[in-house]
Amino acid sequence: MFDYGKDGNLKKYGQDKAPQYNLANVNFGNVHLFVGKYDKLATVEDVKRLYQDLTNAKNKVYYIII
Repeated sequence: MFDYGKDGNLKKYGQDKAPQYNLANVNFGNVHLFVGKYDKLATVEDVKRLYQDLTNAKNKVYYIII
C-alpha cells in the first residue's frame, strides 16, 4: 500500500506503517518486470521474489538488463 508517513498512515490505515499489498490480488493478463544488473532502485533478487509472489498473474516474465 502507499506509505503516507507515520501520521498519514495512522490516519489512513490505523497503524504507523503502510500494510503490505496482497500480490495474489494481481490477476490481470501480462506482467513484465525489468531490472538492470546495476539498478539502484531494485535488485535482481527483489524482482525474482516479486515474480514468485505474483501467483495469480496469467502471463509473467522478468528481464535482467546487463
